[in-house]
Amino acid sequence: MLPFQPVLGGEFLTTFLRDIVEGRRHRVLSEGYELGEEIPEQRKVPLVPFISDNFLVCEIKRRSPSRGAIAIGLDAVEQAQNYSRSKVTSVSVVTEQDYFDGCLGDLIAVKQSCPSLSVLRKDFLLDKQDIDISYRAGADAVLLLANGFNKEKLKSIYEYAISLGLEVLVEIHDINDLQKARSVQPRLTGINSRNLTTFRVDKTLPAVLKPEIDWSTKLLYESGILSVEDAAFARSAGFDGVLVGEAVVRKPELVRPLQQVLGTKISKFWERIFQLRKKYSGSSRPIIKVCGITCREDAELAISLGADILGFILAPSPRQTNKDFIISLTDLTAIKVGVVVNDSKEAK
Repeated sequence: MLPFQPVLGGEFLTTFLRDIVEGRRHRVLSEGYELGEEIPEQRKVPLVPFISDNFLVCEIKRRSPSRGAIAIGLDAVEQAQNYSRSKVTSVSVVTEQDYFDGCLGDLIAVKQSCPSLSVLRKDFLLDKQDIDISYRAGADAVLLLANGFNKEKLKSIYEYAISLGLEVLVEIHDINDLQKARSVQPRLTGINSRNLTTFRVDKTLPAVLKPEIDWSTKLLYESGILSVEDAAFARSAGFDGVLVGEAVVRKPELVRPLQQVLGTKISKFWERIFQLRKKYSGSSRPIIKVCGITCREDAELAISLGADILGFILAPSPRQTNKDFIISLTDLTAIKVGVVVNDSKEAK
């Protein structure tokens, strides 16, 4: 029996995350950083780059504190092989034992079985010894939670991992985490939509934080990706990739549609919306949309009066227009939105 119950109603003890970390510290004290696994003295598998364009990271996990049992008895190697057959190149292996039912042995077995996969060790890592063990066990990347370290220790551990050739996913959730991450300016930054204290998911939070990132980095959207539409939102908000756990464990057939949407050119609509939100923060100024534009004069007038978004009706309506008219307004910098109707049989 695990020492937790799944979260119901979004309420949970604020000390829970601390309890997970303390539990791991106790395990390390009693079992060592190897956690009962035989770790080779030298790394035996080649390092594989973790970051790719429009990349999908699929996770291997059996349980989580927020969702309870996901796939008890899941065979990590079989799951990794399924991902590999679907042309997934980067996987995340959860190795935390007490709350996620993972183990370091899963990572070792996955990397030995699928050496061409790039494997992230996802755990509540504590210090450089954890990084060394991860490297020798075959990890190509490691997760560092910004809220688990002060700036100095985060920088020290990050630089050590980079010196070994590992990629480092620095995960943030709020502005305090972001300020810590800024001190190391990681090449890969993950923004988690799930609060690791309450386990509430706010799918807009990564998009809200993104405009505050002022260093060059690849951005990974974490948690809350349950559908193709969620992945499309993340791409439209300017994220380079998504990390998906429960959804692809429960529904392996979701992998290919997710890959397709991540590889498709998508409007940066939501990225621009959240940039406007940042621009107007601290004021009572709303984001303004004027809809039903049918002529250039109205479009220019709306912008001169402060419109941020122009709306165009493409469905049957007295104010219906067409794509050629919208294209003729490409010199106008306002965000443009079309209203359409899906009249397919599926929609009916």
